[in-house]
Amino acid sequence: EVTSISISVDDESLDEIHLEVSLNNAKLPDTYLDENGQYVVDITGLNTGTHSLSILARDYLNQETTWQTEFTISYPDEGLTEIILDDFETTIQQGSDAILSGNLTHTSIETCEFVWSDSEIDESSLNVAINENGAFFMEFTELEENLTITMEAKCGQNLTTKDTVTIQYIVEKSE
Repeated sequence: EVTSISISVDDESLDEIHLEVSLNNAKLPDTYLDENGQYVVDITGLNTGTHSLSILARDYLNQETTWQTEFTISYPDEGLTEIILDDFETTIQQGSDAILSGNLTHTSIETCEFVWSDSEIDESSLNVAINENGAFFMEFTELEENLTITMEAKCGQNLTTKDTVTIQYIVEKSE
């Protein structure tokens, strides 16, 4: 992770160099070279996007040198969110139990919000319990009628990705 940009100036009289540094057209205060001719620009407070850096160095003879550059800050790739279901029976005898199991995958599993619902997931949902590897297991006991479960996972610290799956359990009536 890059947190700063170093500027190096070489001159026979470093202590007499006047430095002006602008970041995104805003002049930075206290722009003095250290004893090695370096000045460090802190970029930790910048948001993602394209930024500009302008430097003007003037020596004791009023000779000027300028540099300008642009750089881009972007979020690192965090990968996709994926709900992977195990193979399980979705046709259930009336009064029997239904199993729902699988794995939630993402590079930063700790950032995931994972919910399920048997109605409209945007209106009403419950959290899905997962272990540190993303595995989950749910059981719906004594089903009497057809059941539709929707699961939704949103993961990512800076860039959120989402996956949604729907499982339909068909209950066969006993005769």
